[in-house]
Amino acid sequence: MSRRRYDSGTFGDIWPLGHVSLSLYGPFLTNTEMAAVLLEDVCYPETQITLADFHWTHYVSVQPFKESFRRIRHLSIRNLSLSDDATVSFLELFNGNPLRSLSIVGLTLTGEGRWEINLSV
Repeated sequence: MSRRRYDSGTFGDIWPLGHVSLSLYGPFLTNTEMAAVLLEDVCYPETQITLADFHWTHYVSVQPFKESFRRIRHLSIRNLSLSDDATVSFLELFNGNPLRSLSIVGLTLTGEGRWEINLSV
């Protein structure tokens, strides 16, 4: 089933969330606002987040996701595919993030490995 809409606070009655698994392939590519609102509702330091089917083939603005990702302490990603431009976007998500654990299973990097990263410390 493909969702085109997500109402903020939908997961508010289900607390605490110990582990959340999301496959956000479509929303991350086509509806970043919906994906950002959904992540905002489920990303808490005590919640293990698993993202599946995370495919970015071009530069993606990570601003909608920055606040959510700053709260994540334990992140697993399955089936990740990134182009050169998208790799830079992906790494920007972790700038200033106090992650305790990161697991990536099934990583595909496409392109030539030309990454221009300008992370502020």
